Amino acid sequence: MSVAEVIYLAAVETMTVDVAPAHWSRRRLSLLGQSHRHLDRIISPVFAGGLIDIGRPLAVVGAALLLLLPALVATLRSGAAADAPRPTRTAASGLSARETWRFITDRADLRYLLAFGAWSNLAVSPVLAMLPLWYAELLEPGPITAVWSSRALAAYAVGMLAGGAVIAARRTEPSDRRALLQATAAHLLICATLAGAAVLASPWLPVVALLVSGALFAVLVAAGGQAWLNAAPPASRARILSMKRLIAFSTIPLGTALMPPVGEWLGYRPATALLAALSAILTLLSLTLWSRSADRKPHPALTDSPAS
Repeated sequence: MSVAEVIYLAAVETMTVDVAPAHWSRRRLSLLGQSHRHLDRIISPVFAGGLIDIGRPLAVVGAALLLLLPALVATLRSGAAADAPRPTRTAASGLSARETWRFITDRADLRYLLAFGAWSNLAVSPVLAMLPLWYAELLEPGPITAVWSSRALAAYAVGMLAGGAVIAARRTEPSDRRALLQATAAHLLICATLAGAAVLASPWLPVVALLVSGALFAVLVAAGGQAWLNAAPPASRARILSMKRLIAFSTIPLGTALMPPVGEWLGYRPATALLAALSAILTLLSLTLWSRSADRKPHPALTDSPAS
């Protein structure tokens, strides 16, 4: 299921750029490609959770297939339309896997984006995965922990959508360098927010913290997407974005694997604060290396003029 989801997300991210209006900013395109995941985090606890609670888990699968039918019909109709443009095959002019890796590692801004994406996932993803255990330390273990975990997860999605809507509504787009600095500041605030919520014992604090973190994480998605889309040649976009996702997402299983033993040793709330602090430190180190590399060899894409 995870492999299928990654392939699906890669297809959606690449296709969104191809079919969106030409005047849309890269930031808006990046946020649009992620919006359906956040809608899922809001709908699933209410709709799917309710069906599972009454003993109808297969109804969740049936409802999902039923909801896919309109999209399938629309896709088939658009593909069969006489005036539909025929897709062009550009894969032959793209980069190989080795050339893609060199393309990314030869640029200081893309190297920083890879590291930055990995460290940001190290801070946030384990928290989302281990919310029930976090709440089990605050409340009595049982169904109430699932209820509060769903609230916190939905709050994160609401924050992402709200932050994304504000960013997408802006007509101007900052330079890639300025956008990455904004994203770095947002990530450091996320780390501080999660660490603060972990220290204080209140069931509402994770909800509020994840709401704020979701809004701030939208800045990361918009800035990173803008920089990647500005850098990637259209013929190699799918391969470059897939390799980016492969490396940046590598810390998700790492963080969720580290959280249980560290949580059992220190407690899940202290473990959250520890991973947030580690993520912030690694981000600051990566930022220092990027600044030094950019000073030695400035890249044309990292000027302060507005991006096209």
